[in-house]
Amino acid sequence: MGLRQSQEQRQIIGQRMYQYMDILAMNMDEINRYVDDAMRDNPLIELLSPPEHFTHYSDWDAERQDAFDRYSQQSAGGTLEAFLLEQIASLKLDESARSAVVYIICSMDENGYVPENIDCLNEKYSPACIHNALEIIQSLEPAGVGARSLGECLQLQLARNKESDPLLYTLAHDYMPRLCRGQFKHIAKELNLPVKRIEAAFKKMTGLQPKPGNGFGHSNYTNYAVADIELHYDNAAQKYAAVYPDDRYANIGLNDYYSLLISDSNTDAETRAYIKKKTDSAKWIIGCIQKRRDTLMSIAQLIAESRQQALRSVSAPIQPLSIDYAAERLNVSPSTVYRAIRGKYISTSRGVLSMAAFFDKAKLGAAPEAGLCRNDISLKIKSLIANETHPMSDSEISKSLEADGIRISRRTVAKYREEMHIPSSSCRVRIKSEDSI
Repeated sequence: MGLRQSQEQRQIIGQRMYQYMDILAMNMDEINRYVDDAMRDNPLIELLSPPEHFTHYSDWDAERQDAFDRYSQQSAGGTLEAFLLEQIASLKLDESARSAVVYIICSMDENGYVPENIDCLNEKYSPACIHNALEIIQSLEPAGVGARSLGECLQLQLARNKESDPLLYTLAHDYMPRLCRGQFKHIAKELNLPVKRIEAAFKKMTGLQPKPGNGFGHSNYTNYAVADIELHYDNAAQKYAAVYPDDRYANIGLNDYYSLLISDSNTDAETRAYIKKKTDSAKWIIGCIQKRRDTLMSIAQLIAESRQQALRSVSAPIQPLSIDYAAERLNVSPSTVYRAIRGKYISTSRGVLSMAAFFDKAKLGAAPEAGLCRNDISLKIKSLIANETHPMSDSEISKSLEADGIRISRRTVAKYREEMHIPSSSCRVRIKSEDSI
């Protein structure tokens, strides 16, 4: 009898440990769904006092879905071309204008850009006709589509967002090449502004979409990531600190009605047993959710404390933390850290990032490049180019990175450089010579 009870207890403990590890691995969307299911399955779990501004998960999800309804073709695998053509189908255009619009749409690349010399590519349409057609296309969704350059793309989005800061328009119109090279000091000097003002504007611009066509033609279109935790700057302490966002599952607890019911002498034994079983289960689930919250807070606080420089400057590379180091600091197992950060997002001064971006990719099962993520390598390339004494070729950049333990090919350097809209070394030679005139 005693042996059987001991085995059953070990089995329950084992099942509960697996349950906790599953809860720990859940992201914000999954944990909210889990809480919904738990409250349906266990009447003892209830929402005690939700924040007034909190939106129920299902309502929030519906609102987010509504916001993306106009992009439904994307999630269904539709192309950007088809999405734009469907929008112009409802517009009242004469035959000539419609023909020009269709011509431009069919001339776009996969990112939603049109050739800079679009008005010279087809003698059938006058420059004025092309100009009018472009204005029509640039009024469509997604914002920024139909641009001839990165600067124009960002200006279109700023205007669509009703951005009131004229500096952002100036930077997008006149300074994109220098901005992409990280030449904040030069820009600040030319505009007679503090460097921090330029950095702040640049950080704001990073929230725009440089490739409006992203996500079209793929069935795995991804909605915006929801941050599981946030890093806020504490003005008093003059440093970043972890803050847990308001959420509904921070306010779950036990329903008092059942506590009164179990203490009532009129309650039968079967009901008492049911309530006791559900109470034990509810306490465990609530405890797991709180423990998940505490673990995420501890990891985020470790990131905040150890990566202040990367959080203060968008141009500073994120030096990866070791999972083993984090586990030792937090007195947990490496597998706990791994599960806690997997699929989670953190809101920072650099935008909403994957928590895994702050950890060694070699330990996360991803392809490592000296433990740096793709964004970090791009920033290193940008930094090398911004500080070059003479324009470095892609091969020279590759060798310089290799000296720092980052092994990537010349072609990969070229690919990352082009994604940042940084011109080749030969073009940079011409830019430098023009700047010196």
